[in-house]
Amino acid sequence: MTGLMKKLKYYANHTLFLTSLTIVFPAGVAIVFAAEGLPGVRTMVWIFVALIATRLGGNSFNRIADRKIDAANPRTENRDMVSGRIKLAEAWVLTVIFFGVLVFTAWNLNFLCFILSPVAIALAIGYSYTKRFTWLCHYILGFIFGGAIVAVWIAIRGTVEFFPFWFGAGMMFWVAGRDLVLSTLDEDFDSGAGLHSIPARFGVKTALAAATLSKLAFLAILASFPLFIPQLGVLYLVGIGVIFALQVVEFALINPQKRKRMLITSFAVNNVIIVVFFAVALTDYFLYN
Repeated sequence: MTGLMKKLKYYANHTLFLTSLTIVFPAGVAIVFAAEGLPGVRTMVWIFVALIATRLGGNSFNRIADRKIDAANPRTENRDMVSGRIKLAEAWVLTVIFFGVLVFTAWNLNFLCFILSPVAIALAIGYSYTKRFTWLCHYILGFIFGGAIVAVWIAIRGTVEFFPFWFGAGMMFWVAGRDLVLSTLDEDFDSGAGLHSIPARFGVKTALAAATLSKLAFLAILASFPLFIPQLGVLYLVGIGVIFALQVVEFALINPQKRKRMLITSFAVNNVIIVVFFAVALTDYFLYN
């Protein structure tokens, strides 16, 4: 592997590039619902670029803010900034570039998106510090992810309505539930370092219970979508049943004593869940039309 390819790989790891792409699936559904079909290619491209750039910039800044914490945590001590594979200056350049792309794409969407782009940046930056003062950090992360759905709606329609907030709430619970499971891996470290999380504050069992309730809230919200989007019918509800089954599998496989397996299981199952949601929502929508 050439030096350039290695560096690009380090940058991708640093910004959680592959994980960041998951935003494309719920955003794709939101685009179709907001546009009542497919909008122009230009609009879709600007939206996807803006959302991915926001996540990449936020992830890069998070690594900058947490570099000392990561260095002290055995689970994260080999991350690229800690190991020196990426210098601090490089991380700052990446962060500025991605946030700059967000502002540029927001300008090309509409004026409301443009004036709200600093809010998106502030939220992405602010999240990095939440674990220092509140155990609600998991839900704040989910709130930011869910806010992307509202941003999509504004980009397409230029207005603020109820349904995108409801959709965004579903995504908030999905992300929070996933993050709660993963955060149990750092229970001991967070407690010792004075960091705040539900596992550190209330224990692993409570965190997993909160994750279960969050995922149930996510499913309940998704199941209500046909009340707002009449094009969704039987196929969509079958898909929700499949997602429920996947959630049962995820929580059946979770074992705090086998944390590495738990990490893999949670990532894998949640990636399948969001793809299933994307597939059944859009298939049912366009079949009806």
